[in-house]
Amino acid sequence: MERTDWEVPNPEGLVKLNPPPLKTQNMKRHLPSYVQASSLHNAFEVYDQVKGNPSWIVRFQVGNTGTGIYPALTPVVHDNTTVWKKPKLRIDLSHVPEMNLMTEEPDHYSIGAATTYARFMDFIDARADRNKEVFKQESEERRLCALRYLAQRTAGRQIRNRASLGGNTMMVVLYRGQRDYPPFPSDLCTGLLAVGTRVVIVSLEGDRTPQTMSLYDLITKPPTLGKFILVKYLIPKTKPNTRTFTMTYKTAIRHTMAHSYVNGGITVDVVDGVIKNPILAFGGIGPTDLATQTARLLDGAPLTQETLTKAAKTLHGELAGWAKNFSDWKKKVNAKIMFNGEDDDYLVSLGVGYLYKFLVTLATAVGGPTVDKDIQDIGLPNFLPPNYAKVTYADRGVVARAAKAEKCDDSVTLAHLPVIKYEAYAQATGEVTYVREAGPPSRAVYFSWVYARRIGSFKYNLADKAENVEEQIVKDLQFVYGTSGVLSYITYSSMQKKGLCPQAEIGPGVGGSSAFGGETLLINGNVTHCVGDRIGLIVASSDAVAQKAAELIMTKIIKFEETKDPVYLKMEDYQANPNGPPNPEEWKPYRIPFPWGGVCYPKTAPRDFDSDKRPIQNVVERPLQNQDDAGWEKIVRETAEKPPADRFAELPFYIDGKKDQRVTAKCYVVKADHRTHEQMHFYLETNAAIAEPTNAGITIHASTQSPSECQAKTAAILGVRNNHIDVQVKQIGGGYGGKTVRSPYQAAAAAVVCKLMGRAAKLAIERETDSAITGRRHAYFLRVYLAVVADENPKLKEHRGTIAGFYMQAWSDAGYYFDCAETVLNVAIEDSDGPYYAQLSRAEGQMLRTNKIANTAYRAFGHASIMAVENAIEAAGHSPYIFGQDGRGNSTSIRIRSMYKLNQETPYGSVLSDYILDKMFYTMRGADWYRERVAGIRNFNRTQRWKKRGHCLQPAKYKVGFELGTLEQGHAIVNVFKDDGSILIMHDGVEIGQGLSTKVIQIAATELGLPVEIIQIGTTGAKITPNPTSTGASSGSEIKGGATRNACQILRKRLEDWCHEFYDKNLLIKNCEGKPIMPNFEDLAYWKHPSGSWSASWPPAKEGDPPRPIWPIIISAAYSQRVDLSAEGFYTNPYFNLNPASETPQVFGFVYCCAYSEVEVDVLTGDSTIVETRLVVDAGKSMNPAVDVGQIEGAFLQGVGSILSEHVMFQPDGKYKGAMVSDNTWVYKPPFPRDIPLKWWTNIFPSEKYRIRLNQNLIMSSKAMGEPPFVLSTSVYCALKEAIYAARLENLPAPDNREWFLLPTPVTPQDVRRACAVDPSNYVFSRAKASDVMVPCATELLLEHIQKNKLNEVTPPSLNMFASLDRSASIHGKYSLNSSVKLALSDSLQHSASASRMTKPAAIPAVEHLKVQHSSSGVLSGSSDLLMSGSASSLVSVPSSSDVAQSGQSAEHSASEAQSAADTSDSVLGSNWAILPADSPADSPKLKSRKSRREKAGGEEATPETSSAPDTPSSTREERRKDKEKRRKEREAERQRAAEAEAQAEAEAEALRESEKSKRKSKEKEKEKSKEKSKSKK
Repeated sequence: MERTDWEVPNPEGLVKLNPPPLKTQNMKRHLPSYVQASSLHNAFEVYDQVKGNPSWIVRFQVGNTGTGIYPALTPVVHDNTTVWKKPKLRIDLSHVPEMNLMTEEPDHYSIGAATTYARFMDFIDARADRNKEVFKQESEERRLCALRYLAQRTAGRQIRNRASLGGNTMMVVLYRGQRDYPPFPSDLCTGLLAVGTRVVIVSLEGDRTPQTMSLYDLITKPPTLGKFILVKYLIPKTKPNTRTFTMTYKTAIRHTMAHSYVNGGITVDVVDGVIKNPILAFGGIGPTDLATQTARLLDGAPLTQETLTKAAKTLHGELAGWAKNFSDWKKKVNAKIMFNGEDDDYLVSLGVGYLYKFLVTLATAVGGPTVDKDIQDIGLPNFLPPNYAKVTYADRGVVARAAKAEKCDDSVTLAHLPVIKYEAYAQATGEVTYVREAGPPSRAVYFSWVYARRIGSFKYNLADKAENVEEQIVKDLQFVYGTSGVLSYITYSSMQKKGLCPQAEIGPGVGGSSAFGGETLLINGNVTHCVGDRIGLIVASSDAVAQKAAELIMTKIIKFEETKDPVYLKMEDYQANPNGPPNPEEWKPYRIPFPWGGVCYPKTAPRDFDSDKRPIQNVVERPLQNQDDAGWEKIVRETAEKPPADRFAELPFYIDGKKDQRVTAKCYVVKADHRTHEQMHFYLETNAAIAEPTNAGITIHASTQSPSECQAKTAAILGVRNNHIDVQVKQIGGGYGGKTVRSPYQAAAAAVVCKLMGRAAKLAIERETDSAITGRRHAYFLRVYLAVVADENPKLKEHRGTIAGFYMQAWSDAGYYFDCAETVLNVAIEDSDGPYYAQLSRAEGQMLRTNKIANTAYRAFGHASIMAVENAIEAAGHSPYIFGQDGRGNSTSIRIRSMYKLNQETPYGSVLSDYILDKMFYTMRGADWYRERVAGIRNFNRTQRWKKRGHCLQPAKYKVGFELGTLEQGHAIVNVFKDDGSILIMHDGVEIGQGLSTKVIQIAATELGLPVEIIQIGTTGAKITPNPTSTGASSGSEIKGGATRNACQILRKRLEDWCHEFYDKNLLIKNCEGKPIMPNFEDLAYWKHPSGSWSASWPPAKEGDPPRPIWPIIISAAYSQRVDLSAEGFYTNPYFNLNPASETPQVFGFVYCCAYSEVEVDVLTGDSTIVETRLVVDAGKSMNPAVDVGQIEGAFLQGVGSILSEHVMFQPDGKYKGAMVSDNTWVYKPPFPRDIPLKWWTNIFPSEKYRIRLNQNLIMSSKAMGEPPFVLSTSVYCALKEAIYAARLENLPAPDNREWFLLPTPVTPQDVRRACAVDPSNYVFSRAKASDVMVPCATELLLEHIQKNKLNEVTPPSLNMFASLDRSASIHGKYSLNSSVKLALSDSLQHSASASRMTKPAAIPAVEHLKVQHSSSGVLSGSSDLLMSGSASSLVSVPSSSDVAQSGQSAEHSASEAQSAADTSDSVLGSNWAILPADSPADSPKLKSRKSRREKAGGEEATPETSSAPDTPSSTREERRKDKEKRRKEREAERQRAAEAEAQAEAEAEALRESEKSKRKSKEKEKEKSKEKSKSKK
């Protein structure tokens, strides 16, 4: 260590604190004590007063944000052993001046350790310009921006405002695998290591002289833990006259607020093209460390391809060792830590990819090895630009109008205006009080769940054996574990002893019974079947004590035995189960008709998976038009198992759907598998409940979507009638289905504790507990078969690409208890048709039981099946057997030709009477922006090697409403108060955050013609509006709003009739004095007001008085005349018909929508970014465009989370097998603001503009928006697969690179990179410099074609046909020679050019093997040893467009192309490839001599990419700049010539196709004429 001249300041006038007891300040979270130091000297004084007392453990802190990751413990060293203890004194250093200073010195930056991330970023922003050009320079700004990049990607803004640099570093120092805590993957610490940062520390012992040491030494060899303070950082500046380059990298599952898979930082100096002083730092692959072996190899090495290859290999081995050590540590401590489920290979590949990116950036910046243009930008960081989210409402002219409308009469209503959400401001400011945050009643007790953390049998480890186990547990907690405040422990048996009904099933279902049964509030016995099984309830005097006691019971008292029974965590595990899914032919489901067609399960069928009965299979199929069509699905399944080229089946097809036009169509069968995983609800407010005893029973305040279910289940468990239980809900903090059928557990538990304790009880569970016991979205495995018409029959020409047969098999992961799995599966198979009509359609599903907590309802039940269908359509579109080789990727044509049409029926009999999806889809597809984006993506993929983009235009049809018609009802009460006319609406819906209250207020204000200020929504109560149905299925606004509208209409008609009747009566009837019975009765005549509305005001009675509002006058008068000022409304879904004999069966209705999404992937890391999204949704006539747009965007982004980042993981093995790892925000990552599309348009489809008739049967002609937009996220999935497909075309050999592939969701960066099939051997600066690269796939195809057809010569069009395959794919990489290629190479090959240029074919002699090299000029060149003609005219140039393949069928080649071929002397077999003999290097004398002859003859010069820049000592920077500019212009000229040649070739090819087309037409006409003549003769 080095001494510094820095001294600890000793400010005068400090007030010294006396020995304990200290003058401390109690803080939140039950901190033991707290002192805020004003200086380091002050902090030392406080520490000195307690350091001799071993009971006073001191913790120094700044922001204290680390406690969100690690427990707030302090290391204490005793006898060379580190013990972690809870601190008793906390000293806050956040206001210490010397630790907050940031200064710039001549040779370094001094940054105080207490500096927050936000202030550090501001410090850099004042000194550096953050743009990508900075990273192309060797400036000081480059280093600062590299550090800022990591700082910006750390946590979120709130955390960065509090978290300090020093605290972040100390977590790296303290947690390097100690105890069971994983190493902390700090991003900024890695960057600071990479720039060679030094630190200043002060020891708490001795004379406290500041000492300087390297940050690396502090991390790897720290002083005694807990005995020093980190004071500041010394970040070195770049040395003068030294070219220093620094880059930092990070890859995470989410762009922000996510810890790294791997972070990295690299710094090097470059001297005369040689690398000096390299520093390579990496974090995430175990503890943060330096790659010293790779650094030693790079030090002094020239910047060449050989150095890159050796360094990558060395780094791979070094990081692999780190990863192995980290894995061994996790196994040693049996850690339940998987982070994001990444494997070691992926982590190592990221580190090697960072090195490759860095060296490419370095070579580009210093002018070293030639770097291909399509890889030059891969090393630049992915900056996080502002999110250009744009919202477009149907009528932007009313967007600015606020919620407080001055008038809402009949002429200007709020029915369709974008009103601000009723609770928006309160939610944004935190003023909303949810149940979880509500203060408990007096004398309330708290309780917490005790649940299983393992699977198997268990027993209680008690101090004394006792008959009453529950009482002994309470005693042990109090006296053995020192937990005071524990009051009671409740189990199944104790509930039974005290007269309750713990055996009551608490699963979902109408009538109080579960569909499958078997799930109770607490388990009966000592055997758990899944992690999350509820064992007991621990009751305490406070929330903290209850949680602590529950943790002690689960970790110390409950002891599990190793289970020998199999544990099924995946649906694949179920295959080994004797009751596993059988073959489809063996399925014998119990079937009854659906009310609206199809078949379903009966409620009385056996459903126990443990019995000898098979699981229920649910089926939805379209009725056959002809019984001869039966068995088509078996044909489809058998055909799908054949080789790809033989997957053709003859299926019946009805032209235009007409039964009398049945033909047999040749269809190509596509089989596409899809897998989805669970998704957590992750609502803002976790499940909570408060139960209070009352004279009438128990009142429960619950965070639930289903008050009626909570009431019924609670009454069943307590053994009382329903009218003894009241459930009240004001509003809840999100639900998404997670609080429908699972929330009764929480409400019933609160009521049980309240009943047994005789006091109010509150439950507010933590996120981890909520995640463990609540359930998630169902995981699916789906197999889709599509039979697509590929017949060349002229009758079916217009139908080619139409889906003739659709067959889907779905397996659902129900969990151990089935909850609502049957309903979810029903919706999945019903919605599987999507927006596509198939004449032959069948979908069947099956539920599988696994050892996980029951999965449950989740927003958009049918999302999985819709995604599977879209994936299958993409697979069909990429098949070459439907539209031919030139039709690859034409999935849009399949969508267009297969979409429903107006008034067609779904497989379950619903008529699409309001179908407009075709208009929406054609509008988007025909837009100019769509064509521009598609062309831009193709160009991007051609010009970028390691970044790819994909796009998808997806239509969607979504069925809205509950599956059970009984639930399609709503009830509302409208009350008017007599004194001021204010209105209170009580309905049976629940405000979840979806804007239900806002829309109900709008409906009431519109129907009553009143302003919104006087209308309020009351609390939903089971005793106020009895039998409140669950709020969900996107039907809340429709049902509850419909009931409110009916009530308002009744009330308005009543008041209007009374006003007219009473006014007329007062005109006719006088009292004895001849005056009207009611004074001022004329004030009731609101129709005489100029506005004609009772929301207006009469002029003041006398000058100086306020105006007289008409509405309060009417209400007061009506009350005085005993008019009922309350009205009840009831609403049922007019579409849902429970009568199977109905002539027009219909469900609630359909919402139609379209989405365009564009996704970019970083092939080297797997990072994905949504570049652009455009959503168009049919909302009918939107009731509130502002709320609807919010619902659209929220649902879409939640769907994006299920596709990209929300990864639910379980411990795969060990004693904690089945435990959920992703149970908190550290591992589970929903989308964040930085994850939204960079450009985002949301549009409500303007139905009126297109003169579309609105559905008047809907409430205000408005459609539901809660769930339908969720399925539009499928467009992101398909676009992502398209981008990966583009990468696979270059990274895999043919034909593997053309195959569609399985990509389960969520698709994490690890999954993206794995799917891209990255080969590290392709890490090169320039493909022109790569060596030993084997024959590419197009060459293999050409040679196989020659051999198969026994061709003696190869014409230029044949070359064109196969070269276009390679060029369109831009294939690069190593490929081995197969036997067919070797055989073909041994034959004598010949090819010819135009007769005007060549009279003899040029023979290609047999060779043993070939060596293929990249050619940056984009053509395939051969040496004179290979092409024996000895003439330049033997080499033929081929255009790069894939369209040339169409013209390649002709036998002739144009003279202009032959002339161009002779001039350029280039031959193309594939994009960017060159065939050379094995003994002829690229720079052989023969090639050089040929090139010099060509240059002398005035031909093309050598390509700039392959020629090196002059590197002489006399060359100055100006000369190099001029030379660089010259080469740039030459490249531009070359590209221009290539583009012109390509355009010319395309034009000629198009002309040739047109001429052939006209010839064919003329021949067809001649044939028809001849047929007509022959007929006439006959």
